[in-house]
Amino acid sequence: MSEPTRQLRTLSRALDVLELIEASPVPISLSELAKAMDESTPIVFRILQTLEARGYIRRRAEDKRYSHTGRSTGGDVAEERSGFLLCRQQH
Repeated sequence: MSEPTRQLRTLSRALDVLELIEASPVPISLSELAKAMDESTPIVFRILQTLEARGYIRRRAEDKRYSHTGRSTGGDVAEERSGFLLCRQQH
C-alpha cells in the first residue's frame, strides 16, 4: 500500500483496521484483518489490543472475532479531552 509521506504509518494502519471492522457485516478475525491489509498478524494484533482498550472495538470470547462498538471520537469524549487540555495549559 503506497502511503504519502508526512503520515504516521501506525496511525494509518490503526484507522485501516477500524474502517475494515466497521465495514464488515459480521465480526472479523485477526487473520482476516491481517490478510486484507497485507500486514503481519503481530502488528494488527497490537492495533486491535489498543482499539479494544480504548473502547472502539470488542473481541468476542467464544471465537475471538472483532466488531465495532459504535464508539466515535465526537461529543462527550471530545469535550472531556478539550477540558483536560485546557486545564493542563493553565498549570
